[in-house]
Amino acid sequence: MKPIVPTVMMTLSFFPASVWAAEMPPQAFAQKAAISDLFEIEAAKLEIRNGESDKIKAFANEMVKDHSGSTHNLKDAAAKEGIKLPVTLDAKHQAKLEALKPLSGVQLDAAYASTQISVHIEAVALFGVYAKDGKGGPLKAFAENTYPMIRMHLVRIQGLNSGE
Repeated sequence: MKPIVPTVMMTLSFFPASVWAAEMPPQAFAQKAAISDLFEIEAAKLEIRNGESDKIKAFANEMVKDHSGSTHNLKDAAAKEGIKLPVTLDAKHQAKLEALKPLSGVQLDAAYASTQISVHIEAVALFGVYAKDGKGGPLKAFAENTYPMIRMHLVRIQGLNSGE
């Protein structure tokens, strides 16, 4: 399996970080982060219930724990900035969740792991750029504090997906 992180960095190089962050107001970052957490928790619950792999289920349990904590911290930061967070998934993430629902066993394990790679690549980009170049304040601090966890999730799921 080819490493994904260099691909992410090459993709991000087409969009200068400062331009992307300047175009992303705190409200947009908070909404994207909230939806990401919601998806992570719901997808992980499906894997825990219907998956087969103990390693993937252990990862899913970690996702529920970590993203529940992230959601709590995001709510605090958003409240300090007067930002209301969404409580439902957007259409894109709902479609991803719906695609996982009919699966079980090894099929769900594979689809869940693949989905986790793609959503964590997006989250690493989102949090990395906002942590570096976002508007200062509680949400930027949240992004800075959460970014290392999101990167570690990506590294872990890439390792699980490659059979390490």
